[in-house]
Amino acid sequence: MIRAAGIDLGGSKSEVQLFDDNWSLAARRRDPTPASYDALLDLLTDQIAWAAAEAGAPVPIGIGAAGLVRPDGRVLALNLPADGRPLPADICRAAGRPVTYLNDARALALSEAVLGPGRPHTAVAALILGTGVGGGIVLNGRLPVGASGTLGEFGLLPAPVHLIGAHGLTLWDGGLGRIGTYEDYISGPGLARMAQELTGQTLSPEEIGSAKDVPGPAQDVWSLWLALTAELVLTLVRVADPGLVVLGGGLSRVPGVADDLAEALGRQANDRVRAKIELDRHVLRDLTLHLADHLLDRARDLCIRRQLQDPGCVARDALDDLADALGSIGHIVETLLDLIEHRGDPLEVPSGEGLATVFEDHVEHLCVRQDDARRVV
Repeated sequence: MIRAAGIDLGGSKSEVQLFDDNWSLAARRRDPTPASYDALLDLLTDQIAWAAAEAGAPVPIGIGAAGLVRPDGRVLALNLPADGRPLPADICRAAGRPVTYLNDARALALSEAVLGPGRPHTAVAALILGTGVGGGIVLNGRLPVGASGTLGEFGLLPAPVHLIGAHGLTLWDGGLGRIGTYEDYISGPGLARMAQELTGQTLSPEEIGSAKDVPGPAQDVWSLWLALTAELVLTLVRVADPGLVVLGGGLSRVPGVADDLAEALGRQANDRVRAKIELDRHVLRDLTLHLADHLLDRARDLCIRRQLQDPGCVARDALDDLADALGSIGHIVETLLDLIEHRGDPLEVPSGEGLATVFEDHVEHLCVRQDDARRVV
């Protein structure tokens, strides 16, 4: 039975998902985001109707989108053809029913607090580290409603002057009416800009993340990024004292970022901060599937090498080996995805590095034959 539906509305796509009584994904539909306001309203109305048809009846539905809803009901959303328009009210009128409209970062915080590892905690924070920086805070299972609707715009807070000054960083103007904000330095573009200023090299966030554990310019830049980001987390702790901080966004996919940030936070707070830092469920899922793809490539590679090294090896044997590998990888992925979806106690959930360790443990038992011997993939 379908319990609820949600729409993830972004600048390039709008995806509606249906969830059953266990809050497991039951169905989904994805459409490109239209370029005009009227077409956007038509699409969202159609997706809402599709959700009701799939569920067999109207179900509660919410929309998570980048940007803010101003006190007058108009949205601030530069990535949508709706900036300055009363999108939430127009959606409800066009659909003929109530629809909840939330900033997507606030929606992430609420989801993790109510349905995820944040359930045992009185306060939960979400921190999105991507093209921009934002987030949300949930207290006692509810999103606080402020006068301006800007609670969670963490990226607009001023970056710590002692770190900016110590490293001689430029006070950047991000074009949002404020200078030297966290978003100017710890967003993806901000990280790349810091790398250019500090090292004279053009390094992408992906390049910095992949080389962060190797002594050199990328590691130096990453260390400064950690110090800046830890200061932001420390600010959140001093304001809301969350028991859990959930990371999302593109930079949360850097391997080991949660552990790195927790270590930096411990240094800067003298280990007095109790907040646990984790990746959100979607990031864990993406990491799991990425690792599964990597293992599949290794399995396929080895089967091909076996054929090349042994001319007498028939294709059926190599295909059997690959089928065995696929079956084992499929079982691992299924087990880990189930763990991610239904996890309760955050202490039992592996980090990105933990997932890699789980895979390594299973891979030791994933073998194929080569020259009548057993070989670990």
